[in-house]
Amino acid sequence: MNKFSRLLTLLVLLSPLQVMSEDTQNQSENSNHAEQPQFGGPDSPQGQFEEAHRPKSPAFRFPILDSAFSDWKPFKAKLDDEYGLKFGGHYSTMYQTNGDDNGWGGNFRLNLQWTVIGKDTATPGYFSLLVDNRHALGRNGAPGTFGKFGQYGVTATQFGDFDGNFKIITMAWNQRIDKDTGYIIGSYDPNDYLSVQGYVNPQTTFSNVNILLETSQALPDTAWGIAAGHWFNDSVYVQGGVTDANGYGGDGNVFFEGGAEFFKWVHLGWSPTKGDRYYKNLHIAAWHTDEREDYGQEAVWGVSSAINWTFNDVFMPFAKVGFSEGDHDFFNNTATFGILYKVMSRSDFIGIATNYGRFANGHKNGLGGESQISSELFYNFQVSQHFAVTPSIQYIDNPLMSDVPENAETIFGVRARVDF
Repeated sequence: MNKFSRLLTLLVLLSPLQVMSEDTQNQSENSNHAEQPQFGGPDSPQGQFEEAHRPKSPAFRFPILDSAFSDWKPFKAKLDDEYGLKFGGHYSTMYQTNGDDNGWGGNFRLNLQWTVIGKDTATPGYFSLLVDNRHALGRNGAPGTFGKFGQYGVTATQFGDFDGNFKIITMAWNQRIDKDTGYIIGSYDPNDYLSVQGYVNPQTTFSNVNILLETSQALPDTAWGIAAGHWFNDSVYVQGGVTDANGYGGDGNVFFEGGAEFFKWVHLGWSPTKGDRYYKNLHIAAWHTDEREDYGQEAVWGVSSAINWTFNDVFMPFAKVGFSEGDHDFFNNTATFGILYKVMSRSDFIGIATNYGRFANGHKNGLGGESQISSELFYNFQVSQHFAVTPSIQYIDNPLMSDVPENAETIFGVRARVDF
């Protein structure tokens, strides 16, 4: 049986969906809302703690796997209670192939949060540290390399290669001023806050960066800066920030090496309640990047809008559109549409989405007027409390970085993750 057949068989075997009563799911989600970040998205350091602590109903029970964590959780809870120290992480691996090429990579992540002041109050101050070791496995490189399989973008987000090194993704001070207002200062990833929707977690949902992020933006990365947010009431909030326009996650946290060149952003959102921000949200965002002299990029700006809405605690359709003016590394016009379906009798969910991206006419990268469509289907199968497997299929129409004149690429993948 070839690789395509094995992966297709796995997708079919994992696809049956079941539904249970809304009451059970409501109780589960309500328990999550208390731990939701004040402003960050699901992939922010605080969002990852929320995901790790979320009650799960796996398809199977593996006493050996689950019992391995029986003493671990009380130990972590004791550290949090006595010292305000939270920590966790995961090891995940992803394999992708299009039949001619393949990539296999791993991601070892450590997540630390130390509440220094105001523990168990409405105004805590805490230090957050997120460290990744992203590495290739095998001889054909990591699947998260930009342009691999011909797509303009990344088909396996967070599965690049740091050459065996640990890199700091977040190192910042977080402060709540009151129950409605907070800020972060230090080295952080603006993509954890700007234009974020409730499905954006490359470790549990989609893997394609064009679907996960708003790729009409001159995508910022981990960099030194500051951001703040404020809830005007229980529904309307605003966020904004400034970071080093030249920073990225693999630069060793170099401090403004390119000088005073900034990425600035603002995000205005609405949800029925604060606790619904992941599940029911409408927002608009605007951004501007200064001219990056050493990089040879002109000043660019853009706007975007997005909505996601959960119906009956089962279906979450989402959509977003974006526009940018000026030449930068990503698209000038984008549109993304998709849906998530929760398997309510288990902690499984299935997702499907499509992204359209187009460069403006005359773009300096030689792709002016060209467009690309990226689609992905995945099934996140929660095998046990701490172990999940996610098979996926991606279809790239008109892959703009293909070495051969291909009209399309089909990419099969599987991701496995153990959290601790």
